[in-house]
Amino acid sequence: MGGVGGHLNHLYDDRSMTFDKMMEVIDAASRGKLTAEEKVDGQNLFISWSEERQIPLAARNKGNLKQGGMNAGELAAKFAGRGAIEKVYNEAFKTYTEAVKGISPEDRVKIFGQDATKWYNVEVMSPENPNVILYDEKILKIHSDGHKILDDKRAPQNYDAESDGSLQVLDKNLKNMQQAAKGEQFKIARRATQKLQALTDDKAAKKAKLEISNAISAVGLSGNNTVEDYLVKRLNNILKDQADELPEEKIPDLVSRLLRLKGFPKLNMIKKGLTNDQKQLVSQLTDTVVEKKLMTDAIQPIEMANHEFAVELLKTVQSVFVLNPQEEVARLRKELSRTVTELEAMATDGNISAEEMDIVRNYLRKIGGLDRVTTSAEGIVFIVDGMSYKFTGNFAPINQVLGILKYGRIKTNVAKENILRRFDNIINEAIETVNESDPNGKRVALVPGAFKPPHAGHYLGAKILADMKDVDEVRVLISPDDRDGITASQSKKIWDLYIDNDSDNSAQKISLTISSKSPVRHVYDLIADKEAFQAGDTVVLSQGEKESGGAAERMASWAERNNPGVNVEYIKTKMTTSGITGTQMRKLVVDNNEKEFKKHLPDFIKKSDELADQAWSIATGVNELKIVDDVIDEMTGSPAVVGYGAPLGIYTSSSKPKRKKKKSTKVKRR
Repeated sequence: MGGVGGHLNHLYDDRSMTFDKMMEVIDAASRGKLTAEEKVDGQNLFISWSEERQIPLAARNKGNLKQGGMNAGELAAKFAGRGAIEKVYNEAFKTYTEAVKGISPEDRVKIFGQDATKWYNVEVMSPENPNVILYDEKILKIHSDGHKILDDKRAPQNYDAESDGSLQVLDKNLKNMQQAAKGEQFKIARRATQKLQALTDDKAAKKAKLEISNAISAVGLSGNNTVEDYLVKRLNNILKDQADELPEEKIPDLVSRLLRLKGFPKLNMIKKGLTNDQKQLVSQLTDTVVEKKLMTDAIQPIEMANHEFAVELLKTVQSVFVLNPQEEVARLRKELSRTVTELEAMATDGNISAEEMDIVRNYLRKIGGLDRVTTSAEGIVFIVDGMSYKFTGNFAPINQVLGILKYGRIKTNVAKENILRRFDNIINEAIETVNESDPNGKRVALVPGAFKPPHAGHYLGAKILADMKDVDEVRVLISPDDRDGITASQSKKIWDLYIDNDSDNSAQKISLTISSKSPVRHVYDLIADKEAFQAGDTVVLSQGEKESGGAAERMASWAERNNPGVNVEYIKTKMTTSGITGTQMRKLVVDNNEKEFKKHLPDFIKKSDELADQAWSIATGVNELKIVDDVIDEMTGSPAVVGYGAPLGIYTSSSKPKRKKKKSTKVKRR
């Protein structure tokens, strides 16, 4: 839809949309509970009728509407010499002219007003002038929404013709309209209702909702926040990261202006007090092209979650205006392949810049391969709380790629090249990894900590994660530092004792690694390690119920910058300290308080005298084990380094020791 019809929103385009509502709609679509209409791929036009003047009228833009619309001659003149589109518009309007004759004067006034005050949004579809989808017949489709009504000053306003009852009157007359236009080039169509099939399972919906939840939690938001709230957070983070030359206090004002929030500051106020270089940067960031890039970046995680869901949803949807959907899908794939081949050849010959080809490849990555071109329908349109929205799947990127040759859509603006490059590390990162991502990527929980020694609370924290069916592995990262004589080796042995004697099979998901650095630093390094985690994988971390989203936001931002496509998911968990801290456990060892020490071991350990004795023996074997560790350290030249006692919010630690340096000993679990 274009022209006066304006932009039909995706869910994420509506800034007032809450994420709870967004996920509710995704659920409904997944279950086949949405009442939807096919979104068609044609040329937009608005039509009306003046009973006073006894003439049909058409409009392509708001200017046409304000001027009272165009009659047949004016419409023909507007598109004269433009080939197929001239013919198509003229034929469609002639069909409409004949169709109106099938409506009584009384009903025409009810539908259109006395003198063309009500205007109806229609789509002109013809195989002679196709966009992307090749329809079999010439269709003039009257939409269910997107209509306009003129106010007292003849200015167009949005108009709900269905609630008003006007569409019902039109529908009552539809058969008469079709009969009156019989023999004309175009057919009149009204509704293209699509009965959505429920997806075979809820995987796509769950995945989309999880990605949305991860994205919003990464910036400290929840389901009751809106898309606008998210954009504010994201833009703040992007600008702080990539425009760090600007004073931090200027960032909120700049974000407010980019989003055109109520009361946003003028540009000269933002620039006040800045250096010339900083002023220039602000000017660059508020350039129209750069603004658009920033907005695309900011919404991208949410957009991609919706996009991937829409691709799955639309697999079962085919156009009611295409007689052979499979044949049309095959044609689309062939046309896309041909276009890409031609563009690649043009790039090789230097006729398309590298920057422009990068844009093309981003579209292709979003499509994700020819096998993901599965539908002959552009998408679906549906109504939520009186507002119209769309799911379009891969149609948009396909349209962009095919349109490059057809319309010459890519134009490089050299003047903006440098500023755009500043944001290359975050621009389109989600898109770039779609094709490479494994939709069934592994989910690995990381549990960093000191664990000197590990008590029941530590083990329970790891088990909470291991018991989750969608978690494939739990990696416990043990700090290499000694604490009050208890070593990493002892910690690892006690962990092994717990795992090896736990009758619950989920315990076998737990693996152990003695870190070479602070465990938290190890988490960052693992996330950035492209061999450890690849696009489509998810790192699961725990966060205490009362903890803010700051850590989550930082970790997600780190993954976004350093290993695009790797997701970071924070799970809120209850604190599991077993009523004791690591410091207190070590004091029990020092005080030789064996009885109290054993009380804080996992239940299945303390219920066995033999196992409880083994835990105590390991914890108290300080001298013997320390000698062994000293020999290992001497051989490797690795003095000790400190870690953290609390694995990112699950556990508590009463002290934060000083940092030391030490090389790691990576231990594979038995």
